[in-house]
Amino acid sequence: MNSQIEKTGLWAISLGSKDSDREIQRKKELLRGVLLRFREHASVVTSRITATFPGLTIHDVTHLDSLWEIADLIAGSQYPLNPLEAFVFGGAILLHDAAHCFEAYEGGQLAVRKTLIWKDALASEMAAHPDEPRENLEQICDFTAIRLLHARQAEKLGEKEWKSENDTTSFFLIEDFDLRSRYGALIGKIAASHNWSIDDVKSRLRSQVNAPGDWPTEWRVDPIKLACLLRCADAAHIDNRRAPDFLLALIRRSGISLEHWKAQNWLARVDEDQSDPTKSSLLFTSTRSFKPSDAVAWWIAFDAISVLDAEIRASNNLLLSRVQRDSSSPAFKMQRVTGANVPNELSKSIETEGWTPTSARIHVGNLERLVQTLGGQSLYGDGIDEFAVVMRELLQNARDAIAARRSLTPEFSGRISVKVARRSDTHSTIEVRDDGVGMSERTMTTSLLDFGTSFWASDLVKSEFPGLRSSSFKPVGRFGIGFYAVFMIATEVLVASRRYDEGVADIVRLHFPEGLTLRPILARGADENHDTMSSTCIRLTVNEPIESLKTRRLAKGSPDHEKQIPLRNYLAAITAALDVSVVLQIEGEPPLSVHQPIDSLDDAEKTLEWLRGITFIDIPGFCNKNDAIQYVLENAYRLRRIEQDGQLVGLAAVIDRPTDDLQCVTTDTIGGLTNHVMRGASTYLGYMESHPGTAKRESAKKVATQETLQSWADEQLSILKKNKATVDQLYWAASNLANAELDPIEAISFPVLMPDKRYALMPFEEIFRLLQRTPIACLKSRTHDFAETHFGPMLIDNLPTLRPITTGSLIRVHLDGAVPKYPFSLIGCLDRLVKKSQRELVYEIKPLPLQTLLGPMDALFIKLRDV
Repeated sequence: MNSQIEKTGLWAISLGSKDSDREIQRKKELLRGVLLRFREHASVVTSRITATFPGLTIHDVTHLDSLWEIADLIAGSQYPLNPLEAFVFGGAILLHDAAHCFEAYEGGQLAVRKTLIWKDALASEMAAHPDEPRENLEQICDFTAIRLLHARQAEKLGEKEWKSENDTTSFFLIEDFDLRSRYGALIGKIAASHNWSIDDVKSRLRSQVNAPGDWPTEWRVDPIKLACLLRCADAAHIDNRRAPDFLLALIRRSGISLEHWKAQNWLARVDEDQSDPTKSSLLFTSTRSFKPSDAVAWWIAFDAISVLDAEIRASNNLLLSRVQRDSSSPAFKMQRVTGANVPNELSKSIETEGWTPTSARIHVGNLERLVQTLGGQSLYGDGIDEFAVVMRELLQNARDAIAARRSLTPEFSGRISVKVARRSDTHSTIEVRDDGVGMSERTMTTSLLDFGTSFWASDLVKSEFPGLRSSSFKPVGRFGIGFYAVFMIATEVLVASRRYDEGVADIVRLHFPEGLTLRPILARGADENHDTMSSTCIRLTVNEPIESLKTRRLAKGSPDHEKQIPLRNYLAAITAALDVSVVLQIEGEPPLSVHQPIDSLDDAEKTLEWLRGITFIDIPGFCNKNDAIQYVLENAYRLRRIEQDGQLVGLAAVIDRPTDDLQCVTTDTIGGLTNHVMRGASTYLGYMESHPGTAKRESAKKVATQETLQSWADEQLSILKKNKATVDQLYWAASNLANAELDPIEAISFPVLMPDKRYALMPFEEIFRLLQRTPIACLKSRTHDFAETHFGPMLIDNLPTLRPITTGSLIRVHLDGAVPKYPFSLIGCLDRLVKKSQRELVYEIKPLPLQTLLGPMDALFIKLRDV
């Protein structure tokens, strides 16, 4: 065996000791011989690690041999270890890092790239670095996947078979069949455990494995003891032997791997702290001082040493909690690491030069206040409809959970249920339930409460739901703050959840009995209101009687315009384009369908029912003008699906009339959810999907591309023309398309005030003939470059005067040199149409002696260039 190993006390009292009993001595020799061959084979495998990932610090056999020496220092040279335990411990050392190369996997690199872990990693990298070449990202994901898979794969290597090229010979790391069959799996599990939590070590490993029938009884193996010894020794091997100078210069590492390399290269081997009279402390020292430019490397060393200290303390606590502590499994000799967790103390042994490490770090003095502020009105704005914000956030979370489950279970559909019940005469409860993926206790106590971190974007989702990140699943939630919005209206909150593949007994409840607190009450099991079909239920207690919850009050502009909307319609507007069905149950009333998945609107009747629900036209007193109601009903047939990359991202018809008396007919959605229940008419009847612009989900860019939207616009104009739309209708359609940054040129007409005071909407052919006879003028603001629309009809120099009849994009008259800057404006369309007729326009601006609230006015003169 290696002389470094044979010099340790642990080896000497176990496999290295001589025994007068010849049979026992023969068994020790067998174990030594098998372990020696095991080491030779493992050294071949681990030698491939640096070739595969040169950025890693040393993981070869020199690292493996060093762990015996470090374990001896930590546990003490007389720590009880029998020969079979030494064999198993030595084997676990050999396997614990061996799966850091492709050769450790059946199928090699290709097999690793087929794993869900690799695919999830690639999906994350592509989302984070969309402009990076795929080949570079794939190499990054190779490393990410191996790091996550290596412990799991190590568990298999004790029994893994390698075949020769002609499949005639089998190779094993453990050559002896009897020892491999008895201890191969156990060695692999202990090797894998170095990557587990200490709680998993306690729960997943047996506390005793008896010796085989023909071996000494006292050679029983204690897997928990060996696992603790391995994890502490591995954590303590942070010195220059793992990062030698020559290899550093040879490979020329850069970036973060250089900092890790430097952190270890500048550390001497760990030793017993001679200043500790109890001789129970480890000490690290540096071989050179860390300058300010080396601060990152110093902090890496600090973190590694603090992790080691935590591992030693946790392992000793576990060992001391067991009955075996007084005999075969005592606590380790070393109890702590000097300077761990105290930067200025550690800097005495790991020296710095020109700077002083400090415990100072960014902290929040009143975290509850910060969460309440950023999760409330300061984020969403003053005068917001708080109830709408809360419901939107809860419905969004429920939808994401269902969409995630659909990705994992393709035949699953899912449903959201909203329940309203009486709590008292003055208080009510609102429950939002879903049957999505649900949450484990780990998710509820980490990601759910981690303000500003979305579970779907966290690394936790990779372990909770492997394959989800690389699936087609796209969450609406992005910012990790939506849950905290509930405290804007709730005096009490209960979250109850279980993973969809677990049972009722696995339900975890988080209770916030007094509103927002960072210390909720954790309990397990279902309560009396549990619904066995649900994965997650969030129950809010609000300071409103149930009667007031049945309708919601909307205001637009002033209290005089407040409207009462049934809760069903209110929720229908919020969920306008959701891809999940929603049901409302008010206590004492039959359940009501609020929304069906938007993609299920496959006929005119369903579409009209959906449109009635989100536009409120059937609500008495909300829409007072019969012609507005009539308009919505008569134009529903023009709604057309807008699809992008196979996904429905809109269902809309352009509005072809003045919009002043149309309310709540235009809906922008983000992830299928509206940002405002009270909407105003804008450009279209129906909905379009947008990307979120901010954390409060204000609409930004439309999901559909400009090309897709222009195709929709062209189809809308074709329908209008086919149905003999008037010039006025086409003008209003053009105006609304221009407001949406879409080209209105196919429907454009030009509002012109003639010298005889006649007002006309002129098609291009007519205004072109007019321009051939005379220039035309336009009144414009000097400071804002908009055509003036607030003055009464006014001729300029008794010329035909372009006089827009609506505000918006059409009235832009800004010139970029000698041409209109905005091609979709009135003058932009006119300029392009004239050029299509092989002519050009020229423009001249003259000041006018006019002053308005917007500032001075100019006259813009437009005429055909002489041929």
